[in-house]
Amino acid sequence: MPNMPTCILGLLHQRGQVIWVIDLPKMLELQALNLDVQELYNIIIVRVGNIPLGLAVQEVKGVMRSHFSTIQSPVGVVAPTLVPYLQGCILQPKEVLLVLDAEAIVHSPTLRNNEPFR
Repeated sequence: MPNMPTCILGLLHQRGQVIWVIDLPKMLELQALNLDVQELYNIIIVRVGNIPLGLAVQEVKGVMRSHFSTIQSPVGVVAPTLVPYLQGCILQPKEVLLVLDAEAIVHSPTLRNNEPFR
């Protein structure tokens, strides 16, 4: 997309609404999605106020419910560049689950300087 951050993949039309879609790993300074191959990506649609945003990710492993008390601070557990975009993390025996902060993502410096995200 011209004059847009490189993490913007494009637009999605769903139920009469146009939604911007971003490469979430790229925005979070992780390994970007490989767009050179014919793969399907999962798009998670979040809404902050009246702003919908599609978060493209390689894979969704599942959905789980967790009690608020299990969410811990991500500081010192994940890369410092991820911390502003997280509500916290949940420590599991073999992995760390990240709890995204949709509002922080929508209002990130990368996106907020562009008209569609104001």
